[in-house]
Amino acid sequence: MMQQLGQKNKQIRSSLLSPPYPPSTASLNELKPIYIQDLRLGIYHRGNYFLIRSVTAPNRMTAIMAVVEDEKRDALVVQLFQQPEEEVRPVSSIIKNGDVFLIKEPIFKIMADGEYGLRVDHISDLVRIDARHELWPKQWIPVLFNLKKNADDWKREGNIAMGKNQYWEAIQRYKMNFAESYILKPHNLSYTIALANYPSASEEVVTRLNRALAYLQDQSFEAALADTQCLGPTFNTSEKALYRAGKALYGLGRFSQCCDILQTLCEKYPGNLAATKELARARLRLLEQRGGTYDWKTICKEVSKVRPPLLDHATFIGPVVVKVSPGRGRGLFTTKDVMAGELLVCEKAFAHCYAGSSEESS
Repeated sequence: MMQQLGQKNKQIRSSLLSPPYPPSTASLNELKPIYIQDLRLGIYHRGNYFLIRSVTAPNRMTAIMAVVEDEKRDALVVQLFQQPEEEVRPVSSIIKNGDVFLIKEPIFKIMADGEYGLRVDHISDLVRIDARHELWPKQWIPVLFNLKKNADDWKREGNIAMGKNQYWEAIQRYKMNFAESYILKPHNLSYTIALANYPSASEEVVTRLNRALAYLQDQSFEAALADTQCLGPTFNTSEKALYRAGKALYGLGRFSQCCDILQTLCEKYPGNLAATKELARARLRLLEQRGGTYDWKTICKEVSKVRPPLLDHATFIGPVVVKVSPGRGRGLFTTKDVMAGELLVCEKAFAHCYAGSSEESS
């Protein structure tokens, strides 16, 4: 096919799809450690976790790949799938030489090149840990420290990274290889380091809000919401915290809470025009989410104009439920009598492929 296209020098990247399997939902307290020597081919090691350290720089193909070792110094290749594209998040910000990860209930398989390796399909199965974690092996504990910088120094470096739109450079935790990353490459550190360096109460609030903004830019909405500290009473909460909490709740699709937060923001700070605009938008999403009230004419116009056609609307789940259909797997069932033409479900596609016209490309 490539010869017909006149692209003889191009390579085709292939990947072997593994059978569908659910992500690990077990807590770490329920899991026991396992080592490379204990892995069995084609087995999902339920009830186990696998602690690894990267010993090479990563390589991005169909997956992000790196050679890792365990505590017994045995090594193999790990493949990380479902990671952001390079233009969204550089591979160097996902895994570096010396990073330590914990894989929950791993699968050991034959890779596309015939070699053996670990495959991680679910993002939540991969947990990054740092040197303060109780599971960090003693032999991997760093021995070099930079004692010259305080919390404010780390915060300023996070601000610089934010100014360059390097959100993960701002967020990222410090690395295992302190001799290389902690001392020689401080720009790879983050607001997280600033918070670990015993900042004052006021410094901590500012740093958390800065990190919340970085999380929002990366669409890590749960982490952003946690940093705003708006999950409890908000009577003493700052304008920035309320606004960023509202943005995080909107991104999570928690539109009722979003409206409450933004309503509080508008009442406390009536001059915030951006908050008023966001509140109106959140209320429209809430109508869609609760009652399936969509402006279909406007949506059709958006589809013809927005490129790529990624629309800002809520998911509506009507009187339906997913349950087992005897002898036929799972099915979608109504929970009450419905009328012909009644809206049952409206949600975005899980994935899509979009190819613009030649006019758009030019």
